[in-house]
Amino acid sequence: MIFCPLSLDPQMKPDKLFMKCFPREISKVEHLVSPPKVDDVAAFVPMTVLKQADVDHSIPAVGSKIYIVFGSNMGSSKEFAMELERKAAGRGFDTVLLSLDDALKCCKFIDAAAILCVTSTYNGFPPDNAKYFDEWMMSSVAILAQGIRYAVFGCGNKAWATFQKFPRQVDARLAELGGIQLLPMGEADADGVFEEAFEDWIDPVLNSLAHSLGSNLHSDTGDIDDGKFTIEDGGENPSHSSVSHDLLHEGSFVAKVAANDELQSPLSTRSTRHIDFTLPSGASYDPGDHLAVYPHNRVEDVTDLAARLDLSLDKVIVIRSTRKVESLLPINVPLTIQTLLTEILDLFKPPSKSGMSFLASICPCPPERLQLEELGSDTAKYKQIIGDPKLTLLEVLHKFKSIPAFGVAELLLLLYPMKPRYYSISSSPKGPKGEEVASITVAHLNCTMASGRIHQGVASTFLKGSKPGDKIVCALKKANDAFHLPDDPTSPVIFVGAGTGLAPFMGFLQHRKHLLLSGYKLGPAILVFGCRTKDEDFIYKSELEGYLKDGVISHLLVAFSREKGQEKVYVQHMVQRNGSLIASNIASEGGGTLYVCGDAKYMAPDVRCAVDKALEPYSINVTTLVEQQRYVEDCWAA
Repeated sequence: MIFCPLSLDPQMKPDKLFMKCFPREISKVEHLVSPPKVDDVAAFVPMTVLKQADVDHSIPAVGSKIYIVFGSNMGSSKEFAMELERKAAGRGFDTVLLSLDDALKCCKFIDAAAILCVTSTYNGFPPDNAKYFDEWMMSSVAILAQGIRYAVFGCGNKAWATFQKFPRQVDARLAELGGIQLLPMGEADADGVFEEAFEDWIDPVLNSLAHSLGSNLHSDTGDIDDGKFTIEDGGENPSHSSVSHDLLHEGSFVAKVAANDELQSPLSTRSTRHIDFTLPSGASYDPGDHLAVYPHNRVEDVTDLAARLDLSLDKVIVIRSTRKVESLLPINVPLTIQTLLTEILDLFKPPSKSGMSFLASICPCPPERLQLEELGSDTAKYKQIIGDPKLTLLEVLHKFKSIPAFGVAELLLLLYPMKPRYYSISSSPKGPKGEEVASITVAHLNCTMASGRIHQGVASTFLKGSKPGDKIVCALKKANDAFHLPDDPTSPVIFVGAGTGLAPFMGFLQHRKHLLLSGYKLGPAILVFGCRTKDEDFIYKSELEGYLKDGVISHLLVAFSREKGQEKVYVQHMVQRNGSLIASNIASEGGGTLYVCGDAKYMAPDVRCAVDKALEPYSINVTTLVEQQRYVEDCWAA
């Protein structure tokens, strides 16, 4: 034990004040953040670690700021956090919006009265911008200021076995660190109720926050500055036909379409496109990474919505916000209404419950107004009539014909900003087309809904119609750290994917071909691929057969689910039938790695069960492989 004087301003330091200091082992995570810089020691908040049982809800919060933090890979959690900040600031709270990692690096929780966290999980792991926070949170040096209130909202998909894993860890750990929980953790299921679940959570958590802090701020939805947008005339400058991509999408760039080819045969009624993009100088990627594409709405949909609302597409406007909060919209930038409806807003995403309530408020027809009010208040009814059929705003306006035309300011409250769509890159920079080309494999979404309406995907329709020479706004995104080929090319690898789940493996195989041609010895590679029939949608068939012949892959196992006169066989069945081969390569001395890409709802869980069964003789299971990063998934909800 060491006694040392505390060096402070003499006017603040009591005479003969000493500190007792105990040496301890320094964890690496202590160096993730710098110590807070404070000019006045009195401004420093005492930090204490409290157990949940010791917390008294009457404990006052020492800080004053409301930290709205997010962990987000694909953008949904960040968008929710931005909406939460907009509403919290509208009630008068002093808000700060940061990613979880940025909040930690800035050491900002030091002046927090509350932490409101919105986060997702990625294959059971924290999102990319929450990894340092996770390491700190679970360490022995994690501390919170006394009296901090908190609430957590988790985004996920129940199709995943790891549904809400990281959000639940955050919720539990904040409680262990002495945080005062405002509400039980909220959950959104992308395969069920998503935006509606978040909408139902916002007001109760803000009400609870105001009550817990003894605040005189607004505790209900009346007379609140909710940060509505105002629209100003932007003049008649025709140059405002587009908005700079880097202004809207950080890290984005313009890529040129080099090729757009159909992969399915003429016998098929469906479409899967192979699209090559020429990347700008400085853009680089690794096999397994993703390409984000910012799509445009269809011209006919833009025209129809503008006509229904009596909007002039050529009119130049400027969007202003009543408050300075972060927005995904182009604030204070002149643009045409056509640009807004084509590039900025997603016309195909159903309007929210609150949107239905707004439409009810302006509807002059009593019977239709009652129906709209019910859709705005009853989640089950909303899901049945609007959510599940995926009715667009235009379809809602056609369904409720008495709703009058309204302006752009109101439109911004009804439509969501256009989000990027992420595609696994199906090429390697070491492939035959070189590092300046990145390829994606796109299945065109074209299905008939239960209502009989034809539904087409925004991005897949946009990409299918693209032509060589077209310029498209894109961004590159790193894949999960483990979703890359092993450093040792002799290590066994097993690839399992159905349909466009084959995409990242095409990039892996291009890379293995490059290694083979460069003189490297390759270990076994087993590819399990699923499609409907050999004559319709066996995409990349000639390339795969060539890889088998050249020794890039050692086994090509194809499951056909719609072959005439044969039983339905899916990739999980092929894994079962070849369980001994697959398990022996996983459990080999080299330590094989198995990769899964495709549908998360049905295929991925069934493959996991099949692999677990095959591994039984080796006293190893998928859970252990996941921990060792030798069972890696890159899946999505169908």
